[in-house]
This record gives sequence, structure tokens and C-alpha cells, in this order.
Amino acid sequence: MVLQGMTNAIPAIDFFILEVSTIPTLVDAPDFAEVNAFMQDRGFVVYDILSLLRRPLDGALAQMDVGYVRRNSVLRRDKRWG
Repeated sequence: MVLQGMTNAIPAIDFFILEVSTIPTLVDAPDFAEVNAFMQDRGFVVYDILSLLRRPLDGALAQMDVGYVRRNSVLRRDKRWG
């Protein structure tokens, strides 16, 4: 809902850090796939996984902090590996 409410501001932002859930625990909360699709539709792609949080119940991946940049960001231009 926060991202949807700021659609006019998104064009002015180059880098997002979003906390996303792989196992949503809040009612009507989006999961990673929904957030990722929303960001891709606006020209952003995953740049980095900044942290992971596992569910104490069973160790399953529950949340991630994900860095998103514009698809054509300078941070993605260098394709070299080493």
C-alpha cells in the first residue's frame, strides 16, 4: 500500500530498500512475488539481497530486505565477473 500511494514519487527515486515477505504474516500483505512484479512494472529490478530473516518455527525464509535499482542503472552496467 505504501508503494501504491507513492506512485507519483517513484520516478524521482533511484534505489529502494524494501522489506518483503516470502511468508506474509499480516492480513492482505503482499508477498515477494507481488512486490517484485510491482517494481518490475515500474522499471526496477533486484540489485541485492541485503538481509534475510528466517521463521523461528521451522527456519523457513520469511522476510528479506531487497535492494531495487532501475533496470538501466549505472550500478548494473559493468557485466564483468572478476
